[in-house]
Amino acid sequence: MALGIGSGTNSGGGEGGFSTGQALGLVGGLSSLLGGGLGIAGNLKEASGFNEQQKLRASIFRQNASLNQQTARSIRDIGKIQIRRQQRTTRQAIGSQRASLAASGILVDQGSAVDIIANTASVGKQSEIDIFINAEFQAFQQLVLASNAESDARLAEFVGKSRVKTAQAAIPGQIISGLGQAAITAAPFFL
Repeated sequence: MALGIGSGTNSGGGEGGFSTGQALGLVGGLSSLLGGGLGIAGNLKEASGFNEQQKLRASIFRQNASLNQQTARSIRDIGKIQIRRQQRTTRQAIGSQRASLAASGILVDQGSAVDIIANTASVGKQSEIDIFINAEFQAFQQLVLASNAESDARLAEFVGKSRVKTAQAAIPGQIISGLGQAAITAAPFFL
């Protein structure tokens, strides 16, 4: 028995044929299904592309975090160098004071000479502490930036993965909606 398409009746007079209206309904229903399938594919493609963008953003954030950590190490290293310079400057100042005092005939280990030298040592030590605190504060700022960048990287990855999971979770509903639309489109031609 051949299935045929006629004008409102079974063509060829046999059973099992489709009318033109039914054929159009079937085509319309299949078109609705195809459209729904393409919509699903488009949503998944968009979510996948968004996820890739978020992975790239995460990579950039992690590079920034690494640079911030390197900068913090460099700041600390520079601080150590500056402290050693300050120690050398303080020792030189104390040595010059001792030499000047001794050249003037003043005993360098007694009285006001000791106070002068102690004051120079104290000022030098305070400068070392200031250098250390400044370097640590700047390094800490860089480490905070690194931590924030790492948090941003994790958030970007989470957002990208969430978009994909949301698109995947919507598939059953989109399928049901597509089937419903196909039934709505085709039903009038079969009733």
